[in-house]
Amino acid sequence: MTTRLHAPAGFRPAVFGLLLCLCVPSWLAFSTPRTQHATELGEQPDRIAGTHPAERSSEPQQAEASEAASTKGYRSGDWVPIGEALPRWPEREHELQILAAQARRPRPADKRAVLTRFTQLVDNRSISPFDRQSITVLGEIALEGVRFSRMPHGGPARTSPMIRREAVELLGRIGGPHADEVVRQVMRDDEDLVVLAEAVYAIGHIRSEPDSELLLLLSQLLERNARLVRNDNLAYATLLTVERLHRSSWGIDDPRLFRAIFEIRNGAFIPPVRRKADQVAQLLRQGR
Repeated sequence: MTTRLHAPAGFRPAVFGLLLCLCVPSWLAFSTPRTQHATELGEQPDRIAGTHPAERSSEPQQAEASEAASTKGYRSGDWVPIGEALPRWPEREHELQILAAQARRPRPADKRAVLTRFTQLVDNRSISPFDRQSITVLGEIALEGVRFSRMPHGGPARTSPMIRREAVELLGRIGGPHADEVVRQVMRDDEDLVVLAEAVYAIGHIRSEPDSELLLLLSQLLERNARLVRNDNLAYATLLTVERLHRSSWGIDDPRLFRAIFEIRNGAFIPPVRRKADQVAQLLRQGR
């Protein structure tokens, strides 16, 4: 007589569920995409490594930008295109504020200390021609006592022509449109011959192409010098600037400037000034 064992009613579904739990994870392990297990296996797939084909095209541009930044001396993330203002870091911004405050003090020693610091910055090429804030500080020193006065009750400013001359010299070395504007203002308003000679010499280094306003300023300076002042240094500096502008541009064709140069040539000046005036007149007559 054979005895059959009958399983309980819920036993078969329980066994089926247990087998399903054991088999499904193994099947998923073989069918999971490679990128899901890349970090476990130590691999770096394209998307995880940040080098997805859609992102690879930007790598050469980032490398070029970093290289351009390193050649200019900026940090890799702070470079700016040519023509825009330099990036400002907190330390430099704080230093410029201190220099501006010190430049406004009435003592000449404070202004000389500011000029000494700016000379170091210019020597290290740390000031851009588009650095308006630095050029504004130098412009205030160059025009103090001429364009405006900082003394109380509107009294005369205690300014030295040599201090103004040093500020104008630094502006000429920096160059750019902002320095050009300040130096022209010095040429219009300053009466000191040493400062005027430095301003005329500086404008020749700032500008490469003369405009009508600059030619008028140079003509007026030459006429006044030939008829009233008769300063050899100012005359020679003006002639050098006219010669430089003529050679660096398409040439100067200005009748009033040509007549003013002949007044210098025939005026009461030392022989080197008269010879330079004759050379510049011949150069303008020949054209470019």
